[in-house]
Amino acid sequence: MKFMSLMRCLALFLLLGFNPIAAADRNYNGVIPSIVVAQGDSSEAAEDESANENLTSRILSDVGSAVDDAHESVNSRFNSFVIQVDDFIGSEQSDGGINTSWARVRVDTIQTAVGETEFKAKVKLRLVLPQSEKRFRLLLSSGDDDQSVAGTDTAQREQLERDDEDVALALRFLRNVRERSSVKFDVGVRSRDSRVQLFGRIGAVAEEPLNDDWTFTVNNDLYHYSSSGYENRLQLAFQRLFYDSDRLYFRNSTEIRWLNGDKGASIGGIAGIYVDRGPKSAYAFEVIGSAITSKNDGAENYYQGTEIRLRFRRNAFRPWLYFEIWPNVSWAESNNYERAYGGRIRVEMSFGR
Repeated sequence: MKFMSLMRCLALFLLLGFNPIAAADRNYNGVIPSIVVAQGDSSEAAEDESANENLTSRILSDVGSAVDDAHESVNSRFNSFVIQVDDFIGSEQSDGGINTSWARVRVDTIQTAVGETEFKAKVKLRLVLPQSEKRFRLLLSSGDDDQSVAGTDTAQREQLERDDEDVALALRFLRNVRERSSVKFDVGVRSRDSRVQLFGRIGAVAEEPLNDDWTFTVNNDLYHYSSSGYENRLQLAFQRLFYDSDRLYFRNSTEIRWLNGDKGASIGGIAGIYVDRGPKSAYAFEVIGSAITSKNDGAENYYQGTEIRLRFRRNAFRPWLYFEIWPNVSWAESNNYERAYGGRIRVEMSFGR
């Protein structure tokens, strides 16, 4: 698993295709001048110190420029790729307008409640095809972003095991049934349970305002894999806005999950307060609980555990670069319900829109 994560990270840096140190050295003809501080002359020492600071500033500036150039190069290649795919599927040449396709790279360091440390790199790509009137999406993902909240600690450990093999390529068709409801169909291939499988998904979502503050949403995703069988996720969510703004809101979500071959279902819930401070930062406080209706895979208890976590997201240095910190404390069945601390540190880069 660590080998595959290392290979993903290596592929990422090869994709970016830049060497910051080499980029910084180019302006100095391959030689970084040494700074010698004269001990006996304070004025010369001050001048040398100033020259050293200027040199450091120039190196950092050149490194930043190299990073920006590399990101711009990848962005340009990505946009060209989107146009080529759209032209191949469509019957006309693209008009060169704004496309909302995007790609995202995430690198996570995860400390689980059972004391395991994992390093994960994920790539997700979503191509919007304008010539299909934006009803089709081409999806590529190296991990399952539709993570279940059911069975917090068990689900987390299963997710860590699956992420190394759960690579999916799918074509999605979207259909708006009404203003607040839609249906999506996915057909593709996915590496799952150590096998490459064909899969299909039918997803439906409907949203209904209850009053000026509360909104109710129901979402159901039914998957079928050629070898692993079916999986169904039903999610019910209530959301309340504060001060008539989506910058501060409360959300309570409950998910019921059925898997082929398992008895009963997994039930999980998340209740949280979310603060959106614009494109720069966001915060969340969440309480998670889970249970199962039947004891599968050696589970000894129906109650699986509780987790409390904070989530901090911050844009830093560049508009396409984000950092996240998720400290948490949990009381999991797999840890005999003893208090355990964990967390996640995430670096995310975005391309495209």
